[in-house]
Amino acid sequence: MTMVINVVLIILFCYIALISYYSDKKNGIIPNKNLLVIGIIAVILKILDYKNIDIMIIQLVIACICSLLFYLLHIWAGGDSKLFIVEAILTPNILYVQDRMAIFQVIVFSYSSVYVYLIIDSIYAYIRKKETYNKLSLKNINVKFFIMNWLLVFLASADIQKLLYYLLRKFYIENYIIFVFGNMFFVLIMKEVLVKVSRQLRNSLLILLLVLFMVLSLISPINFKIDLKNVIIVLVIVILREWADRYSYTPIKTLDIKKGMILSASSVMLFLNSNIKGLPMKVSEDMAARLTDEEVDSIKRWARTKNGKDELIIVKKIPFAFFINIGYAIFMIIGGYKLWLGT
Repeated sequence: MTMVINVVLIILFCYIALISYYSDKKNGIIPNKNLLVIGIIAVILKILDYKNIDIMIIQLVIACICSLLFYLLHIWAGGDSKLFIVEAILTPNILYVQDRMAIFQVIVFSYSSVYVYLIIDSIYAYIRKKETYNKLSLKNINVKFFIMNWLLVFLASADIQKLLYYLLRKFYIENYIIFVFGNMFFVLIMKEVLVKVSRQLRNSLLILLLVLFMVLSLISPINFKIDLKNVIIVLVIVILREWADRYSYTPIKTLDIKKGMILSASSVMLFLNSNIKGLPMKVSEDMAARLTDEEVDSIKRWARTKNGKDELIIVKKIPFAFFINIGYAIFMIIGGYKLWLGT
């Protein structure tokens, strides 16, 4: 019976993955109805196959916490959070039993896929010589800000690795590859968060992380020397992400603006001197800045005024639903392969 239920769960996963990808790409949303129905069916199937359900519940709680955190940080939308949770339920329990870091692996696989996608997309845009709207040059790069962010990210990453090595040495060594990818994911998240915090907070954080780094180095002298590979990995990731940001924008006709799109900060600045009510004012360029119906109507009214523009710049949409599906698919394939090797 367990095998039959697992097959049904995987079929349901494939179905919701296709539906969510198609809907997200076409309409920019993931239907709640589909998620609810599939989620209920998955819960019923898990109750019928209650073996190891305690482990599944732990992973589900982790998935809920992580998805909520990503939503609160405006990394992805509410629909993506719900999709992540539903697919956590759809994952066969046996895969959770053999890997207690399952959800963290899914997150790492998903976000690593996003990173690779952004780099490939930026390379393609560079080859095609497409116009960009966040151009970097030696004249406008804030070198001090860049070095500060890199140092913060590196220290935070090194502190976490040292802490894990000190507290969970055997576990850390056995799952080293996962921690390497996890480190990449952490670096990318840290970079996004640091942009939004004040200079004073960054300075305080730098001092705190530096002190923690020294303390951890003293506690674990054998691991005192700085890992050069870690320094290079962090530096390369930050540089490539900065470079990819140059190609994160695309022009659009003002009258074609739609709900859910995110305007560039430079486009939002055009509205500052306008008397039209309801214009967007958020310049964060993240999920918190997605346009509402009221803001879209106001923008189109603004376009018809004397100071209106025929064209605005929007942030390219990242299809997170697709990459969440990719993350779970990679985890299931690797997990299934490990089970096959063990039989």
